Amino acid sequence: MPGMTADLKLYPAYKPSGVSWLGDVPAYWAVRRLKTHVDNINDQTSGPREGDICLALEHVETRTGQYRDAGSDVSFDSRGKRFRPDEVLFCNLRSYLAKVTRPNRAGVCVGEFLVQRPSDDALTPYYLEHLLRSKPVSDTVDVSTCGAKMPRADWRFIGSPPIPSRPWPSRPPLPLVSPRPRRRLSSPWPLLAGRWSCWASTAPA
Repeated sequence: MPGMTADLKLYPAYKPSGVSWLGDVPAYWAVRRLKTHVDNINDQTSGPREGDICLALEHVETRTGQYRDAGSDVSFDSRGKRFRPDEVLFCNLRSYLAKVTRPNRAGVCVGEFLVQRPSDDALTPYYLEHLLRSKPVSDTVDVSTCGAKMPRADWRFIGSPPIPSRPWPSRPPLPLVSPRPRRRLSSPWPLLAGRWSCWASTAPA
């Protein structure tokens, strides 16, 4: 989109990312497998606690991330999974539907959701959510699914594709009082590796 990228400066050097749909990335960026930055959490439970939200597949919209708390409407045929606020839920059943969400409250979900938790600063939960919901990623995962009636994707495959991550530069300690107010980004997409606002001032010329 020209209107969003016209004022962006090019990086001095690029390298192949090794990912067909991504192309070249800045030369100093790292390209590693998703599972090196993300943990697949399998905290099983027999039911919700007080204050938990409950999510089944039908309570998450396709490709939007919008969800509604099912409350007592959810019945767990088997053990569900617990998740924390801001963890990313990725539905591995019929992954082409791209049912990916990031609840802001703790809760319990059905077993078809994979609970994804970033394990380092390379990825933010916000970026991880949008990455897993993106069409190139959902299409790639969908190719790997097994099962004619209930095709499921496996975490071992989902965590294998390489993704770009921008290195976290060393920075002096932040002052106790900021000398000027922070500015919000007008678009989420520059957040390719998260924390873009901190990196913008330290990127190589």
